[in-house]
Amino acid sequence: ADTLVQSFSEQDHSPLAPGATYSEMRDVVIPSTASGDRFLLFVTDRFSEQAETDESNNVLARPITIFLPPVVSIDLESASDTGQSASDNITNDTEPTFAVTVNQPGLVEIDFGDDGSVDATATATAAGTLRFTAPPLADGNLVARATFTADVGGTDSETITVTIDTVGPQAIGFAPAVPFDWLQFDFSEPMTAFSILEVASFTDPAGADRTGDLQFVSGASGEFAGRRFTIHFADQVELGTYRLTLGAASIFDLAGNLLDQNE
Repeated sequence: ADTLVQSFSEQDHSPLAPGATYSEMRDVVIPSTASGDRFLLFVTDRFSEQAETDESNNVLARPITIFLPPVVSIDLESASDTGQSASDNITNDTEPTFAVTVNQPGLVEIDFGDDGSVDATATATAAGTLRFTAPPLADGNLVARATFTADVGGTDSETITVTIDTVGPQAIGFAPAVPFDWLQFDFSEPMTAFSILEVASFTDPAGADRTGDLQFVSGASGEFAGRRFTIHFADQVELGTYRLTLGAASIFDLAGNLLDQNE
């Protein structure tokens, strides 16, 4: 179906005397459409107000080609983005799925290592989103590149950096206080905001349960935010070895991995 782009009146020039002419210049905006070949139709005397000896020459068609610059975007599917956030691109999914969105028909190529090799391809028959599942990936930072070549020509590409993390966090250091009334833990990586540093048990050198002496847990800000926690408890005066066991089931890193240790 034809789409009306613009219409205007030339009443000041009508009716024309025999043999008379006039010219008109106008700027028109082509409506949003897909790339491809089109025709601009120019219609005059639409309502037959000008007397003519030949009514068959009131339509002029001019071919044009619409070129829509190709645009591609790539994102990690929210279902593959594990952990606290479904949009931070940190995941423990070793075979994540990526969503690639294009604005017109064309060929999509994806390189899961951004090393110049094409790992998967798919054809987009219209503007929309295609999904690609990566092969098994090792832990670390991954750069995936999506390249889109439109059917009418032109190429666009975009990359995304994703962190694959399948290793649970560990307590890498602690600092006891003197007198012994708090214990500070540093973890190997940030914890999720909903992690709760729970103490499963706390025993003194004689093996007696001291869990009732526990008071509260505080976090840290700045560079240690999410990685440093301090457990506060009543003064402990017995000499010897104390044992504190954390409740690992409630401590997660940003990728959703559980604490790897609890003592």
